[in-house]
Amino acid sequence: MKKFILNLIKNRPLRIRALILFLLIIYFPILLNIYFVYNKTLDVVKKEKMDFSKQTLQKTTQSLAITIDDIEKNINKFVTEKAITSSMEMYHTVEKHYQNKIDSFLKEKVTEFVDNNFYIKQAICLDKDNRIYYGYDDIKLNKDAFFNSKVYKELNSKGTDILWRYKEEDDFLSSKDNFYIIHKIRGEGSEKATSYFISFIKKDVFKDLYKDVAFSNSSEINIYNKDKEPIITKPKLQIPKNVFNGYINTDKLSTISTINLNNKEYAMGVSLLPSKDWYLISTTSVDELLVSTRDTLRGNLWFMGLISVIVSIWLILEVIVLSNVITQKEVANYRLKLSEDMNQRLRLYKHDFNNHLQIIQGLIEMKQTKRAVEYLKNVVKEGSMIKGRYHIGIPELESAIYSTICKAKKNDIEVNINSIELPKDLPIELYDLIKIMTNLIKNAMYALININGSNKELNIDIYWELDEYVFEITNNIPKIPKEIRKKIFLKGFTTKKEDGNGLGLYIVKKLVNKNGGTIKLKVDEKGNHFIVRFPQ
Repeated sequence: MKKFILNLIKNRPLRIRALILFLLIIYFPILLNIYFVYNKTLDVVKKEKMDFSKQTLQKTTQSLAITIDDIEKNINKFVTEKAITSSMEMYHTVEKHYQNKIDSFLKEKVTEFVDNNFYIKQAICLDKDNRIYYGYDDIKLNKDAFFNSKVYKELNSKGTDILWRYKEEDDFLSSKDNFYIIHKIRGEGSEKATSYFISFIKKDVFKDLYKDVAFSNSSEINIYNKDKEPIITKPKLQIPKNVFNGYINTDKLSTISTINLNNKEYAMGVSLLPSKDWYLISTTSVDELLVSTRDTLRGNLWFMGLISVIVSIWLILEVIVLSNVITQKEVANYRLKLSEDMNQRLRLYKHDFNNHLQIIQGLIEMKQTKRAVEYLKNVVKEGSMIKGRYHIGIPELESAIYSTICKAKKNDIEVNINSIELPKDLPIELYDLIKIMTNLIKNAMYALININGSNKELNIDIYWELDEYVFEITNNIPKIPKEIRKKIFLKGFTTKKEDGNGLGLYIVKKLVNKNGGTIKLKVDEKGNHFIVRFPQ
């Protein structure tokens, strides 16, 4: 343990790893606990809001049922009023003068009914003797079409005095999209209907009873009949009929549960209107139910996270300060080692240079002038393997090129370098640029080394052209065949057989695109040119 602690103190990478591990051990359980608390809180809030939605839907249904009952009571009061039923029965037994008075009386009563009922916009009273009384003239009725309609037959076949009806289009009415109630008017002491009273509901006013009960911005409430079809309004969210089966065909008067529609979770509430076999159905996005709670929780979590980050930064700074103190001696030792290495290289260069001078001096003293000149040419040739300007301004890139030069020298490859001095604020990440250039140079070197022939050349050109930095790598042989030039940047494509994986040029292209540049391959008599451009 003591040895491990000493290594930890002395080894900076080990100290950093230990710090990261320490932070993970501390924060991972905290983050895990926060995650579970966050989800548990959302589940509890979700249940509470769904229960509240269910209660609200129940109360809305009760309010709607009371309103429907009041409307029916007012209609029933009208159709059973003795003055109205008697007037319609005795109409054919009185003289024309009294018939005119009855007509005026009945029209006045129908108009009065419309004026006194908030939810009624129009009413029509008609009998089988071609008499029709309108409250107002905005909706007209075709009497013959009415007595031959499905509505008339349905009313008389059900054995009921009243029928609620919603129809987008009825052939006996002059208007479309009507919501109305038909009620029979019976004579005194008779079971037969002598007349019919039709009351038209104000749809917008009626919808206000339930549509404003919104649980979120996108929630909606609609009325469905027992056939699972919407009435009065068409819902924005279409619910498949098979989804209703588990909710409508139930003994419960009210229920709420989650359903999945269009890959989104919704809370669907269902409440029964028993007197009409209607269902009030609400749909609300679960995400919107929880949005305020989620935002609050996330705000708190961000605050906790900020404190955690501050603590972590403080710990890291402490370790960095400690590391700097501990590693000062290591840095000094490293610099001393570099200095010794440099001195050793200089001694070697001096030794080689002195050897060359002694050999040349000896040849001259021996009167071997031609051989001395030949030897001097060989020395010059060794130095001329590198041609051109070689000051790029980026040490990392210069180092990569220097390694290439050393390798080229061993393989009898002439390297030509022509470069401008690059600024520090290049429009490309330095790491990406090094990776791009290294890959391109390695590919060119591989091609030159693995081809038989003489006069092998590698050209590295870095220049400025038309507001762009241009990096051009050229190998004169072997030239890339025309049939594979379009495939060369594809992932997995390689010409290196078992030595390659086909990722080098693919990665180069991705890095060039990432930094907003372009790359192209140009093949001419001088060889293969890989040209990379980055705009300023």
